[in-house]
Amino acid sequence: MRLYKYTAYNMDGKRFAGKQSSVDEEAFREEMKEKALFLVDCQEIEKTVKKSERLLGKEVPEFSRNMGTLLTAGIPLAQTLEALRGENKNAKLRRMYDKLFQYVNEGVLFSEAMRIQTNVFPPLLVNMVAAAEETGKLGASMMQASEYYEKQYQLQSKVRSSLAYPVFLLALSVVIMMGIFTFIIPYFTDIVGGSSITGLTAVFMKISSVLRENILFISLGFVFLVALVISLVQKPPIRLKIDQAILSIPKIGDLFEVIYTARFSQTMAYLYMSDVSIVDALRNTKHAIGNTYVVSQFDHMINQVTSGLMLSEAILEVKGIQNSLKWPIKIGEESGDLANMLLSTSESLTSESERAADKLTSFLGPVMIIILGIFIGMIMISVFMPILNMYQGIGGDYNL
Repeated sequence: MRLYKYTAYNMDGKRFAGKQSSVDEEAFREEMKEKALFLVDCQEIEKTVKKSERLLGKEVPEFSRNMGTLLTAGIPLAQTLEALRGENKNAKLRRMYDKLFQYVNEGVLFSEAMRIQTNVFPPLLVNMVAAAEETGKLGASMMQASEYYEKQYQLQSKVRSSLAYPVFLLALSVVIMMGIFTFIIPYFTDIVGGSSITGLTAVFMKISSVLRENILFISLGFVFLVALVISLVQKPPIRLKIDQAILSIPKIGDLFEVIYTARFSQTMAYLYMSDVSIVDALRNTKHAIGNTYVVSQFDHMINQVTSGLMLSEAILEVKGIQNSLKWPIKIGEESGDLANMLLSTSESLTSESERAADKLTSFLGPVMIIILGIFIGMIMISVFMPILNMYQGIGGDYNL
């Protein structure tokens, strides 16, 4: 159901204003006519959904699989939703099924019932369902969606786990360095004193002194800086530049280019198999890429395809998608088997991206350990050298 804010008058000129829910605007206007009210203003109120209500991670493929299993078994949609809401122990999913069941029972299309719950379901899934409703292949489409989102989840998990190790090493390096500057260097400073210390040793000891004396302000400044960076990253122009820069980073850019190409191929394949037109498939696919710079080029590509250019040629102008994708698409266009060509290509690219992620981890891990070792070595040498010189001086005074 949709919620509308309205202003209306009756035959006597009395004004009525308020909020009322209805299936859609046309039905809402009919309801106003039945009440002998003349509608002068009608605005739909967008419903906001808490982040906690969104389907995340494995919940999307699980939802699609559960729906597809029952629908392909011949169970009607309303009964499917009723069965799933009854057996689900997860409170969030049970509320979601409850709302879907309520809307469907009121005559709302399943895709529209999903769309009403703003941001709960991925837009791509909603569009796949809408296309399946037109062709009568809802069960099969839900099973395809389950397979698609399962593969996406596995790929994301693989990449995240691969990048988690370098991030952990980076955090550990920062903690170790802070510990050295805060606790270890001050101990040696007390031993050697500060009057005769010069060079790199003096720099490190000064840094240590500043950290200890201003730890609270530095911590607050760091928190503020992180919050500022997060806020700036969310701004579209800055996010666009960052996403563009990511593709230029050696190794990492290559990895993400493979991932974006795999996502494009896989999403296009499943949408095409769901009988979505190629133009509509492209419009939906851009939301699954995950890079605003790549997505910003899609409108131009869609215009070219709409004008009659083959997809295999239009795709070449999209930076962030591998040019090698042209040939599987071209073969698929010529053979009339574009969906299967894209699907097989996406599987190959997914395997390639997993191998690339493993290589990236094996490269970044040792590099960060070496960098950490060099920094710690420099600090230790700069601290121990004055102590060694001091003992040598003492030995010289006693002719040792």
